[in-house]
Amino acid sequence: MSAHRTINNAVFNTLSWIAPVVLGFITTPYVVGKLGADRYGILMLVWSVLGYFALLDLGLGTAITNNSTPEKASARSSVGCSDGASCMPGR
Repeated sequence: MSAHRTINNAVFNTLSWIAPVVLGFITTPYVVGKLGADRYGILMLVWSVLGYFALLDLGLGTAITNNSTPEKASARSSVGCSDGASCMPGR
């Protein structure tokens, strides 16, 4: 990989982290003004709970995606199983 591409990727990776923070600082006063402090507090509470649920995912979504790809499905079906029981993973 060239140095130019590495630097380019590092810059865009950093911008993808900084942009939401900057947008949050810019839009928060507007949202608080429109919703009011009480409703904004409820919105933050809901977003916090959703964030904790995202942490509790524990990679399950990625595991399901990786194990349900067509390549793995075709590899399992090309084994030549005649009955469903012998095609089960772990058998």
